[in-house]
Amino acid sequence: IGVGLITCNKPDRFAKSSITVPDVDSFVVVNDGDSYDSSLYPVGAHVIQHDTNKCVGPSKNDAMKYLMDQECDHLFIMEDGVLIKDRGVFEQYIKTAEATGIWHLNYGYHGPMNKNTNSKPYPRKIIEYKNGIKLALNQHIVGAFSYYYKGVINAVGYIDEQYKNAWEHVDHTYQVIKAGLHPPFW
Repeated sequence: IGVGLITCNKPDRFAKSSITVPDVDSFVVVNDGDSYDSSLYPVGAHVIQHDTNKCVGPSKNDAMKYLMDQECDHLFIMEDGVLIKDRGVFEQYIKTAEATGIWHLNYGYHGPMNKNTNSKPYPRKIIEYKNGIKLALNQHIVGAFSYYYKGVINAVGYIDEQYKNAWEHVDHTYQVIKAGLHPPFW
């Protein structure tokens, strides 16, 4: 299991997010902005510091390439606005992928998308599988926390770097769909 955490000029937010990541086999931080004090980085994390701002798509690619080089089977890419509340989240995503055959998943409730007016999750459908596995299908793709099995990256490659600060995750998921590795949109 590998985790890539993307950050850019938000040291306070990064510090809060990074301490929520449980122990994993490989942890990489991609800092796409100004350097942080070395004390902010988690012990054992590999740090990729960009000399210039490359934006979120290339930063996610750098994280995924590093994790693939480390021979991780399961890759999780998260942005520094994400706080992990359940230390078993990685195992749950892997179990969900195994049960559903969907080897690329995006958390759907970061920010206001896919929520009703009371800020409660509002999935289009929930599919229940054996062993308590539930898959929520949502209208919008939110890319602040994503899971990839390594075979998905091997099949479709990395994020198209023309996307600078948004939509990179939507396009990449679309490429996964076109490869037949994910249910189609809507």
